[in-house]
Amino acid sequence: MARKLNDLTNALQGYAQDEAKKLLEREGRRLKYLALKLWRQDMENYQPKKYAVHLGMREGQRTKRSQRAIKLGKVHMLPDGNLGIELTWENTLVYHDSIFKGQPKGHSVMLISDGWHSAKLENWIGRGGKNGRVHRFTYFEGTGYLRRLYKEYMRIAPQGITLDVQWSGKYTKK
Repeated sequence: MARKLNDLTNALQGYAQDEAKKLLEREGRRLKYLALKLWRQDMENYQPKKYAVHLGMREGQRTKRSQRAIKLGKVHMLPDGNLGIELTWENTLVYHDSIFKGQPKGHSVMLISDGWHSAKLENWIGRGGKNGRVHRFTYFEGTGYLRRLYKEYMRIAPQGITLDVQWSGKYTKK
């Protein structure tokens, strides 16, 4: 009798795990859709006069690499025994060269989300007698993209679903 009860318990746990995997896959797709939607909104709100001309692109042309970088992983077991699914931004698609030689590459998603500031660039521009502060060139306050994504998703997430955002912003906040 105990053996049959254990078999039934194992079968029910397996069923529950399959259902949990399906739920996470569905929620992962919803999260990815929301990430794409919010990213597109941020990009629509920014209409640069010149964009990456140094890369040989036409004025106003975008590569959409950062949009294609949003990748949904597979459901897997986490170290704590819970199931998880990852939504990531593929680094090879979001890092871009600086327009200045010898400067580090920038992570477009994190820079747009958190903003940036370059006092050195402002000082360099200011030497010519002009105000060195140039919006979206020497500084940008950020859109809060990742924070908005978290808040929007948690507003619609089913009970029991949590998000673990693994970005502190410390690299863009200097």
